[in-house]
Amino acid sequence: MYWFCLYFICLNIILNTTNDQILDKERYEKELKALESHSTMLKKPKKCLSAYMIFVKETRPLIVDAHPEMGAL
Repeated sequence: MYWFCLYFICLNIILNTTNDQILDKERYEKELKALESHSTMLKKPKKCLSAYMIFVKETRPLIVDAHPEMGAL
């Protein structure tokens, strides 16, 4: 009788854990979808590039091509 009750108690714990895990996974997937929709808004630039950043963006590839031995460019 003891083993029989212990078996059902353990089985109940396992089934409840599985249901909780399923519900948690569904909640996680809903939250992830909500974050993905917001991530498109987060990828937009916050402000315009400064003149210096435009200059660096244009000249850096030229310097890297001219001096490939420099590693930290």
